[in-house]
Amino acid sequence: MKVLPATQTMATLSHRTLTLELPRFTWQEVQDARAGRRECEPARILHHEMTHWYDIVGTVWGQSYLDTLFQAYDAALTHRKTLIEAFPHVLAQFDAERAILFPSYFKFVKAGAQPRSGPGTWEMQTTSGVRFRPDGAPNEDDPILFVRFSEHGTEIARQPISVGALLEMRALGAEVAAYGELRKLRPREEGIVEEAIYNRDSVELFYHPDLTTYSAAAHLLSNAFSGFADGTAVMMIGPRLANFALNVTPTQIRRLKPPPELEYVGHRRLRGFRDRADRGFLFGCLCFHMRGLAGAGKNDEEALDALLRKAGLPPSEAMFDAAAEYIRTRRPSQLANAHLRRIREAVQTAGLKILDRRRKPTAMQTADWQKLPSPVIMDHNAETIFAGESVLSEDDGLFLADCSDVLDATTRAALRAVRGFEFQFTDFVY
Repeated sequence: MKVLPATQTMATLSHRTLTLELPRFTWQEVQDARAGRRECEPARILHHEMTHWYDIVGTVWGQSYLDTLFQAYDAALTHRKTLIEAFPHVLAQFDAERAILFPSYFKFVKAGAQPRSGPGTWEMQTTSGVRFRPDGAPNEDDPILFVRFSEHGTEIARQPISVGALLEMRALGAEVAAYGELRKLRPREEGIVEEAIYNRDSVELFYHPDLTTYSAAAHLLSNAFSGFADGTAVMMIGPRLANFALNVTPTQIRRLKPPPELEYVGHRRLRGFRDRADRGFLFGCLCFHMRGLAGAGKNDEEALDALLRKAGLPPSEAMFDAAAEYIRTRRPSQLANAHLRRIREAVQTAGLKILDRRRKPTAMQTADWQKLPSPVIMDHNAETIFAGESVLSEDDGLFLADCSDVLDATTRAALRAVRGFEFQFTDFVY
């Protein structure tokens, strides 16, 4: 299943096998792009997907998700003869997977809505809604933050601020930073053409109604802080805020203070956002809390710490110290399967290294590839590459693929038995 953000198919990171595939490019083409010997597309696309790897392995949210995934793998492998004992774990994984981008019911795009070459007369507002209890009743303790897009009074799209939108903002930010650096290496004439194509494609991504699932967080930031009408500024500060949102611990988020613009959600829903450690709502709070903070829009560290304090959160260093402790307290030793246990321990160690190095942004992250843990990368020629320190082997990726197949079969059985689902498995995500 495809549940991590995927706005193109030139590269994909599997959240199940932790393997990165480059079906369109060879590793040599990536190296040539990094050296300025060809257009920079292969390198910037890899930056995008490597950032998904860093965020699923090197954040509090990512490590929490991996706990759920590996517990489900372990239960599915351990209880093949007593399948029902695996049901609670595989259904927890099923729900965690769907929550990355939300089920399709909660997302709306008006039929026939056309992409734009810029904002035009698009308007946006935030609203809140709720998920449902098993009996169909609305659950006020399980809220959702939405953004609604409209034009001339007609609703164009409604999208939740999902973890997936935050992951995409992080990845696009890395891609933009990579492009900004790599284009300097290109011959001037070729660079002008490449820049025109890149700018056109970037605008299409942000102002295509069908892609608002991915761009919702960027639009929210631009709307909340009027000084960020420029897309470059959004891509500069947005990934920092998303990084905070992905690394706040569940304990810290309970102290979150909503800005006046989001107080309309009420005390009960606010408590629900806190109890769920809802990272989309946290991101929205940070966006609106930026209003009136001098320097926050310039990536100033003191201003960003003031922003965190205004939101009731600790300063960034204390936040990341707590995030590292959270990752250290994961318990791979509780997994029954020895192979899974070894892989989970390796990914936990990699997460700590990634978190430590990426606490603060660098002007360019190209060099980070050699200094950070790398996923298994398969290029167009089916060659196995590691961009940095290897974490897992190709055989580990194949083993996780087998685990994923077993998990799918067990999840189908659980959904039929527990929730009465009988339709195609691919319909369950979006």
